[in-house]
Order: sequence, then structure tokens, then C-alpha cells
Amino acid sequence: MSTIVKRALLFVITLVVIAGLYWQHINRVDSDMVKDVPYGTAINERGEEEDLTLDVYLPASRRRDPSQAIIWFHGGGFMNGNDKRQVYIKWLADEFAKRGYVGFSVDYRVREKPGADFAGTVRDAVSDARMAVRWIIANADDFGIDPQRIILAGGSAGGILVANLVHDAETPITRESGVIGVINLWGPGASDYRLFQEVSALSPPTLLIHGTEDPLIPVAKSEAYLADLQRAGIDASIELIQGGGHPPVRDMQPIYRAIDEFLKNLALPSTHS
Repeated sequence: MSTIVKRALLFVITLVVIAGLYWQHINRVDSDMVKDVPYGTAINERGEEEDLTLDVYLPASRRRDPSQAIIWFHGGGFMNGNDKRQVYIKWLADEFAKRGYVGFSVDYRVREKPGADFAGTVRDAVSDARMAVRWIIANADDFGIDPQRIILAGGSAGGILVANLVHDAETPITRESGVIGVINLWGPGASDYRLFQEVSALSPPTLLIHGTEDPLIPVAKSEAYLADLQRAGIDASIELIQGGGHPPVRDMQPIYRAIDEFLKNLALPSTHS
């Protein structure tokens, strides 16, 4: 074997090792993770019954008092191939489990061509999300969570899902539902992304996070959504990630800090005061 071939082979092996280590790093989970817990079934776009599951991220040390729960919804444009283990969703769920929150990362129905029936795609996702929230509340004791202290969070398509769930015209999510906060990550419920005509004035406090250089969903969408929320009297704010794209996750620390501050400042129900 020539020296050139040996060097080329060594270079390839080194790249494979580095790639493997990097993959392990980005997929590392330090909290206790329970995978693929079933929460329901639904009929998918092919007319087949589909099992719906979620992953649970548990703090390493369990608290005596019930914990707050964060329900995370992944992004990916509602397209096949995207699921509850999307990398930044895993990072977020794991990070906040380490901070004492029980996390639920939820799968929902996606489609091969979501744009062919965008309204139907979103309605399916919202239906699944509502089912997941109800299941989590019904099983709160099993996971050591307080069913009156739940936060909904979603990124990109998951943010669109959460906005449509919270502001659903027939069954909106209110502050009395047990959901005490909403985190919308670069997936606004503005104009062309929403099925609801107006925001619900009874919806929980909301944090928006968006990259200023997002080429896919311009930050102006989140700013317009923020204005809608504030006009309705909802306690809402936005955290801009300067220079951030879609998603703006090259440095997660500003995102962690913004979410942490939002969660700590949420007003808890009077029964817990």
C-alpha cells in the first residue's frame, strides 16, 4: 500500500471517528430518559392507524413536591422524517430536566407533502398535541408532576402547532387549564401560519424566541405575533437571538437563559403560592 493511500485511509478513518464522537456529543442525554411511551392512536394520511408516543425526560433527583412539566413539540415543517428526538428539542428537554423540570417530547402526525393540505396537516398535529396534553395531565401522578403547572413549548413547525393549539377558536388553552406558560421558538402564529382568526385573550403568558437573520421564517412574523398577543392583553415578550438563523442554535446559552428567566418569573396558581 502506497504512502498516499495510507494517508488517505488514515484521513478517512479520522473523519469517521470525529463524526462519531460529534454525533455522540450532540445526542448525549444526561437526564433519565424514558423512550417511546404511548399516549394514543390516530389515523394518518394513508388511512392507517398510527401509534403516537412521547419521550419523558426526568430530573436525576426527584423532588418531594410535584414538579413543573414542559411539553416540547419538535419542528421539521410537518414533514416525514422529523420526530420527537430532533436534536435541539433533545438539548432543551435534557437541559431543563437537569434544572428540575419534567420534560415530555411529543410525536405528532406528519405528512409526506404537508403543503398539499396545510390546514389538514396542522389540524391533525393540533389534535395529537391536545391528546398528548390531556394524557400527560391524566397521568401526572405517575411522573411526579403538578397538572396545574404545565408549560407548552415548540420549535418551528412545533411553534406553529403550539400557537394553533393555544388559540384554537373552539377550544383554546386558557390560564385555568393547568397550562401556565407558552414558549414559541422561531415558529410564530402570525398571518399565513395560523388557522385561528384572532388570539385568545385568555391564553397563558408567552415567550417568543427568534433569530434576527432567520431566512425561513422572518423575525417580523414573531414581532407581528407579539403585537397581536400584547393587544389582546396577554403577558408576552420576545427574545431576539442576534445573527441567529433557523434554528438559531449555534449557541444555545442565550436560549437557555431566556427560557430559564421566563419560567422563574411565571406566576404560579394561587394554590401553590
